[in-house]
Amino acid sequence: MDCMPEMGASCFEDENSELEAIYKLGIEYLKENDMEKLVSLWTKALKYNDSRFYLSLAMYYLYKNTEDSSRKGMELLHKAADELNCDLCQFELGNIYFSGADGSEPDIMKAHEYWCKAAEQGNKEAMYKLGYSEKGERLGLAELADTVEGIEGAAINLMLGMIYYHGDVEAAGVSENLFRSFFDSDMAVERDVSKALFYIQRAIDMGYSQAKLQLGIIYLIGEDGVIEPDREKGIGLIAEAASEGSKDALDLLLELDEDDFDGDEDEAGDDGENGESE
Repeated sequence: MDCMPEMGASCFEDENSELEAIYKLGIEYLKENDMEKLVSLWTKALKYNDSRFYLSLAMYYLYKNTEDSSRKGMELLHKAADELNCDLCQFELGNIYFSGADGSEPDIMKAHEYWCKAAEQGNKEAMYKLGYSEKGERLGLAELADTVEGIEGAAINLMLGMIYYHGDVEAAGVSENLFRSFFDSDMAVERDVSKALFYIQRAIDMGYSQAKLQLGIIYLIGEDGVIEPDREKGIGLIAEAASEGSKDALDLLLELDEDDFDGDEDEAGDDGENGESE
């Protein structure tokens, strides 16, 4: 899907004094931590089809982080994004689909779809996610890695690092269609391990556990002339990623432990056979 961002007004800028008063009263309930009154007030206000009530209630339900509340939150966001055409709700849906924050599997193509919808209305944050400047100019992948912050920025830095590490987009785990869809870039990438390590380390510095996993794997394998194999450091990084919630890192750690255990058994078996033959 292609996006043609245009500058536009936020869906919250058309203010109605009565609805503004209702919204501000809800904020007062929030300050008093009276969530029952807040939810009741803003739920009744949904009949006005004002996006701010949909977005605020949606984020409240998603923050509760239960299966039922996440479902309610996503329903509210979709109502505002799909029917009310709220750019802020479209942007948040993109974020949720990108990270799987509602408890589902990440869906990058759906994230791209909703960021596109928001960007077409002039949402600046969505433009950055898609690789555009505020003026609607296409950014290169390296510029995007320098621009986008948060977990999405870290993920882009890791993606760029792995592309440089493999010297090939698909080998880095990125489909050609997705790469073109997001970045509209030349597919020819020259392998550069030093650049790869720079971007992977930057993703780690941004708090991305998956980057620790990938760097740990690189240390386990080593890179001729650049990185000496270092099993202790590699496992340490993978263990850190696992402790931060990376299931991939935990699975690999368990697999490495099994390999070590099997190796110990083989050695013990060999010693036993030698002992018996003596």
